[in-house]
Amino acid sequence: MGSEQGVGGRVLLVDLGGGSCEITLSEKKRIKETISVPLGAVRLTEEFLPVDPAPADGLGRMRRWIARELRRAHRRIQPAGTTTVIATSGTAAALSDAVGSKSASQRVSKSAGQRVGKLAGVVDTRDVRKLATKLAKLSLPDREAVPGIGPRRAEIIVAGAEVFAELLESFGMAGFRYSPLGLRDGILRRCSQSRTRGPRSTRSLSTNGGRACWRRRAATVSIRAMRSR
Repeated sequence: MGSEQGVGGRVLLVDLGGGSCEITLSEKKRIKETISVPLGAVRLTEEFLPVDPAPADGLGRMRRWIARELRRAHRRIQPAGTTTVIATSGTAAALSDAVGSKSASQRVSKSAGQRVGKLAGVVDTRDVRKLATKLAKLSLPDREAVPGIGPRRAEIIVAGAEVFAELLESFGMAGFRYSPLGLRDGILRRCSQSRTRGPRSTRSLSTNGGRACWRRRAATVSIRAMRSR
């Protein structure tokens, strides 16, 4: 998070993966709290949406499960006073593209693995809910045809969109901004800064000290996330 420019105050970072969703609260670019909840897009799709289009009973059970887990996350994170939500991962990118919130200058280049360290525009919570509702009614081929979704995300986007919609609504957030950078990038940058202070400013993260710094910080985050289960 600290690797993003212009981000301060209380910030919520959401990283939705295949098996879990990591929710992290930072304040003044320092991690204050983090929790891992079993709301990964692949996990939810396999458990609740075994057929296509998504069955009504499966959607209902999945939504109740998502709401329950996010209530637990809300109690742990205590997001009051947080106005900025930064979302990473492919699901967030697909939702951001699908609602058309990015301008051409803000899009992340997909060529040669290039990563641009700038935040995209805000994706409104109401647009996320509308998109989630729309996607839940579509078949897989129809979801693949939705601009921004495509074949890569179409199979699991129904679950991913529901998680984002419920999180933003239940946490009282106006929307989210997609970033191609994640928690790991922020930790690495913090490690780099700590290594470059003082006379040995030429050291980099390629040194054993840099790798140890990353392992210490990553282990701390992982342990805290496991304790939240």
